[in-house]
Amino acid sequence: MLKQLSLWLVLGAAIGAAFGFLVGKSDPMAPLIVGGIGAGLGLAGFLVVIASKKVWQVDNARINSAAAIGATVGAIMGGILGPLTRLGNFIILKLQPDLVGEDVVEMMGVCGGVLIGAFLGACIFAMVLPAIWKPA
Repeated sequence: MLKQLSLWLVLGAAIGAAFGFLVGKSDPMAPLIVGGIGAGLGLAGFLVVIASKKVWQVDNARINSAAAIGATVGAIMGGILGPLTRLGNFIILKLQPDLVGEDVVEMMGVCGGVLIGAFLGACIFAMVLPAIWKPA
């Protein structure tokens, strides 16, 4: 259980620090602050998962770990690539053409990228990973 807790904390801190580095511009404290918030959210996520497993008696064999890993990787990649590919402009054009302003374009790109990336990542990892990797 300590190994799982450290994984949740390290991943939360790493993702938070990367996000802080991206949005912090020239502030050197941004990765530390957002990384600390990410570690706190990682701890909260760990506690929620442990509590839900105990409450609902979830069997680990029923959890598709490949899909969960794929959704996480896809969400991270989609959140990075969404604003870079101008996905936000496409989403605004299709869903809300009357919306004016460049303020929300990047955020729409991030949101759309995360949703699309998580879905595609889960599908691809759930299909491909079991075919190429057989656990011992």
